[in-house]
Amino acid sequence: MVAVVICFSRIFLGTHYVSDILGGTLSAALACILVRFFYRADTKLDRFVTGIF
Repeated sequence: MVAVVICFSRIFLGTHYVSDILGGTLSAALACILVRFFYRADTKLDRFVTGIF
C-alpha cells in the first residue's frame, strides 16, 4: 500500500512520469518471474549465496 502511495506522489509532484513508474514495475515483475523460474533450493549456488548473508 505504501508503494502505491509513493508512486502516485512521485507522479503528482512531477518527479517521475507515468512511464517511469510503469517501466520500473514491469522490470521488477520480470525480475521476480525470472528468479522464481530459475531458483533451485539446496544447490551449490543457493548455499553459496545464502551463506553470504
